[in-house]
This record gives sequence, C-alpha cells and structure tokens, in this order.
Amino acid sequence: MTTAPLRLRPLEEQPASAGRRKRGLIYVRVSKARDDMISPELQVGHAQALARSENIDVIADPIMDLGESGRQFEERRIEEIKQMARDNQFDVLILWIWSRFGRNLRESLQHLDALMDYGVEVRAAKEDFDGKTTIGRFAIAQMLNIAELESNQKADSWRDTFERRRNKGLPHSNRGRFGYYRCETCPKWEFGKKLETCPKCRNGILKVDPVTGPALAQLYRDYAAGISVRKLVADLNRRGVRTFTGKPFASGDLHAVLDSGFGLGYVRYLIPELSHQVVTNDERRPAGAVAARGESRPC
Repeated sequence: MTTAPLRLRPLEEQPASAGRRKRGLIYVRVSKARDDMISPELQVGHAQALARSENIDVIADPIMDLGESGRQFEERRIEEIKQMARDNQFDVLILWIWSRFGRNLRESLQHLDALMDYGVEVRAAKEDFDGKTTIGRFAIAQMLNIAELESNQKADSWRDTFERRRNKGLPHSNRGRFGYYRCETCPKWEFGKKLETCPKCRNGILKVDPVTGPALAQLYRDYAAGISVRKLVADLNRRGVRTFTGKPFASGDLHAVLDSGFGLGYVRYLIPELSHQVVTNDERRPAGAVAARGESRPC
C-alpha cells in the first residue's frame, strides 16, 4: 500500500477569530447516478447535522461534483475550494465521508495538506477524526487508503469482466452494438436499466442500422487506411453520429466499438511495401524509377 506523507496538519493553529463562530463549507461528490448511490441530498443532510452540532455557520450553497470520479482531481472543483481557502472565506470544509474527497491516496493527502496550510479544518460527518492529532491524521490516511483500495478492486473486477466479454466476442457492455439494432419493437436502452429484448428477438438476431451501420463500416476502412483515432472521432461528432447511448464520441468510445470486431468483416489493409513498384532498366526506364501501384492485401 502507498504510505501516507508525514504531514496532513495545519502549519499552525489558526482558530476562528474570537467572538464569531466558525464558517463552514460543504463539499459533495457523486461518481455517477445509480440505484445504490448515496444521493447528494443525503450527503448534505449529514454535513448540515454536523455543522449544527458543532455551531458551524454554513456560509454558502454546497459545492458539488456530480458525475465525477474520485480518482482524478483535474475536472473537479477542488481548486475552487482551495482558492476560497486562500481568500479566507471559510474555516471548516465538511464532507460526508472521506472517500467523497477522493479515492487517490497520494493526491487526496496533497490537497488536504494544502487546505490545512491555509488554516482550514477538514471534517467528515460520518467518519469524524481530529486531523490535528497524530491518531486523527493516521485514521484519515487509513480511510483514504481504504477508499483507494475499494476503487482499485472495482477497477480490477471491471477489467476482468471486459476481458471475458471480449474473449467471447461480446460488446464492451450490455448496452448493445453500435451499428446494429434488434428490431422495431424492441425497447430502447435506458440508463441504469437492463437491456431487454422483445419475444421476436430472443435469439439475438441483429440487423444493420441504416444510419450507424454504414458509419461503422467506414470507420474500419478509415482506421485500416491509417487515419488517426482523433480525426475519426472529430469527423463522427461533426456529422452528428452518436454513441449507442446518444452521447458524442470520445476516443475511448471509438476504441470500444472497434475493439469488439463484431462488424469487422473482410478488411483490406494497404501494405506500404506494396504500394509502389520498382521499374528496372530491362523495361527501358532509369534504374530505381518508381510507379504508383496502390495494391492492397486482406488481413
């Protein structure tokens, strides 16, 4: 396991000014919407309960990162919180539990250290440890370590699942196959619901979608011709072609579509060594003269 740094404490005690109560700011994070998620409202409720019990004045609406992973910090509002701490706008940052702050131990501790450098106290309503004590800092580091462990275990499980589906020739997930549909009577895929088929399609027979089917075929041709994934993604989004879930394409989406190989068929790959023909003096041309040939070979 990754070892925690030696710090995770304020450089010096900076209590709230005498005569006023501490000012609190609530932070909420939800990775994605699902049936068993801990809702933002529940997280806010627990944080507000802690604030009331500790006589902390919540100074603003909760800062929320909805749909954001705890493993990365770049797209989240942590820098905004740190700027507010630099400007001395609050004294206590209140979380629901420590995993809401992050599931990356090293980066989580770095950001927590930065907040504490600005004199901000960080509290978790359901895992409340005193970060100013040695035992408290140890407990916080352990909670963040457990959060990272859980995240890594889930990633390992999904990696094994995707590998197993790939080996069986199945798509990346059970949402369906880009470029195909089952039939006109099948219900469309909805987020968070299992993909069902109508009785007419129980055998899993797929039909080529008239819009995305030709796009999928062209993707394989263009990729085999050496066009970059970035350019392919940009072209798909420019033409308004969407993923199976109706979202704009990203590089990962395109890799998932092409990697399954379900719609691959017979691909002709242009071999660079065969794209030109050397003409010799015997054919009454200067030695080394080159003529375009443009020949291709199947994989």
